[in-house]
Amino acid sequence: MIITYSYLFAAQPDIANVALENKKARIQLAGAYRGLEQYGLNEGVDNHLSVMAPAADGSGEIMLLIPYGLHWSEVRKPKVQ
Repeated sequence: MIITYSYLFAAQPDIANVALENKKARIQLAGAYRGLEQYGLNEGVDNHLSVMAPAADGSGEIMLLIPYGLHWSEVRKPKVQ
């Protein structure tokens, strides 16, 4: 494992900003699902959207997805996991 100088002395993330970025990513992903559904791109088995976002608690990154079986037109921020 290689630890870089910048990693050792990196500032701790501001939890308020990290939580805001997480919220923005959830809103944008939900909007993308609903927008693409309007163009009929939700049909088929080989399509999905995902996004890497900072964890709301600042502990790293998480991948945001929608629950299995949820129709793209029904996606809202609270349902993005």
